Amino acid sequence: MEFTRQDAMTFAIGLAAAIGVALGQALVTLTPEVLVDPDVWLRNLFVALAVAVGRYLITRLGQTAEKQGGDRRL
Repeated sequence: MEFTRQDAMTFAIGLAAAIGVALGQALVTLTPEVLVDPDVWLRNLFVALAVAVGRYLITRLGQTAEKQGGDRRL
């Protein structure tokens, strides 16, 4: 399996969206604990990375399945 430029873009879009949602949530909440507590930011960063990896894997596995056997629906 080869990591292409399109894969990088898919990963980056997923990561940016997840970080944007986490940042928006922090700004809407706007409590002092959220803004200065590193645990909140680390948790949100971890979630953002997990979402980006999941989005990449779902996209990539779907493309791989199409290449190998066409459209196999249950």
